[in-house]
Amino acid sequence: MTLNEMLEYGPIVAHDEELGLYVTVNGSYLNLWRTALVSRSGEQEFENIDCRSRYFEGKRTTWLQHSVLQVQQWAEEWLEEIRNKS
Repeated sequence: MTLNEMLEYGPIVAHDEELGLYVTVNGSYLNLWRTALVSRSGEQEFENIDCRSRYFEGKRTTWLQHSVLQVQQWAEEWLEEIRNKS
């Protein structure tokens, strides 16, 4: 999947260049992507490897119900969890 195709899932709200990871956000999910091999056309490819929804008091909420800063913070916390595991 190309960068433009990845961005169809939503804007990038966090990334870790060293690990090659990106987090995008759409209405209900944070999506975790990693850089894959370069395609035959020379474009960087991305692969979706995980997603995460947010629950409050037992109810799933959409990301649009929260500030951009709060969503970015949750995305950064997710990346930090991954960094600590590697």
